[in-house]
Amino acid sequence: MPKLLPLSTVTSLLQNLLDEEVSIRDMRRILDVLAVHGAQTQDLHELTALVRVTLGRAIVQHWYGSAPQLEVMTLDAQLEQMLMQALTNGGGMEPALADTLVEQVETSTARQEERGLAPVLVVQHELRPLLTRFLRRRMRRLVVLSQNEIPDDRSVRVNMLIGGR
Repeated sequence: MPKLLPLSTVTSLLQNLLDEEVSIRDMRRILDVLAVHGAQTQDLHELTALVRVTLGRAIVQHWYGSAPQLEVMTLDAQLEQMLMQALTNGGGMEPALADTLVEQVETSTARQEERGLAPVLVVQHELRPLLTRFLRRRMRRLVVLSQNEIPDDRSVRVNMLIGGR
């Protein structure tokens, strides 16, 4: 592993996972992902995303147990498209859009928790790192999952649409 990735990258990746409340007990699978992909990229956020997809079943299990249906929040298609464009153009969001997004996610998170549900926002895989860094600064209890992290044997029920009218 030291020949593929610097120890500081591996340590930072593990810290990212812990910060997002992802268990690092399955170190074998984590190291397998790093061994396979470490030669192609050393980008910390990309490697974190690849590890999260591999650990998706455990991540979902942590928040939902064995429930076959996941009740989640998601973004309106138009908002998601705007965020994808912002990501493509360097990751900058208009301040008004950012404020609206934060306000709506905070409101939806509170509603989820009032209903006894996990405050989980499911987004496109490419958006997860950006939204995690952006939204979790203000809402530590929010969980942002990539669509790719959800196992195929689980169904998803959207009960909060953020950005919709």
